[in-house]
Amino acid sequence: MARISRFPLYSLLFFAAVPSLAQLTLTLDPLPTVNGLAAGARVAWICLSRVSVDSGIEIRRFSGVDQDTDGNGVIPLPFEGEVPPRSIWIAVVLESGAAVASTPGDFPDQPAELGLSLVAGRTPSEMTVALERTQGLLVRPGVAPAGSAWGFAATDGATGDAGDEADGAVLLANDGFTSIAEAPPLGAPQPGDVAVAIDVLTLSYQIQTLAAQVPIR
Repeated sequence: MARISRFPLYSLLFFAAVPSLAQLTLTLDPLPTVNGLAAGARVAWICLSRVSVDSGIEIRRFSGVDQDTDGNGVIPLPFEGEVPPRSIWIAVVLESGAAVASTPGDFPDQPAELGLSLVAGRTPSEMTVALERTQGLLVRPGVAPAGSAWGFAATDGATGDAGDEADGAVLLANDGFTSIAEAPPLGAPQPGDVAVAIDVLTLSYQIQTLAAQVPIR
């Protein structure tokens, strides 16, 4: 004789009604849009693109901080025109530090190990990236009004590099971080900050939650 289940029908209805958690995505067709956010969330975002011009290749950067003002979990990024075919887009949720990256069309998505880390420098802490030229974001997660973002750009042995000479890596000077959306002065990177470094030459990238400092070499 078949056993009759006594599992209540209302329990089945309850479980069926529980929505699945939305997945954080960054879509670029037709316009850059961050999806799967909590209602009212904010994101810091950056786009780096390589554009052919008469003089060669030009690097163009777009970045900002935007909020889901209507509570639908979606933020269309304020970008005008067509998405550059050779570009990398990265968004970081300010409340949680969750991050997502996307590239358009057939352009390759290139996550990589770029030597992004927090080091014990001349100030309480500094950030290092093993690249000749880099741009990116530093995000300090937190629920509003906390949660801030800063941008950076550096060239090995030149602009933005606190190191003494060209040595295949940049040591990002803390006073070289620029405020995005009226963020307060950075002070110094901290463990728990989310760092995004992009290789200007290849558009490969690393997204890293900074850990405790390591001795500078």
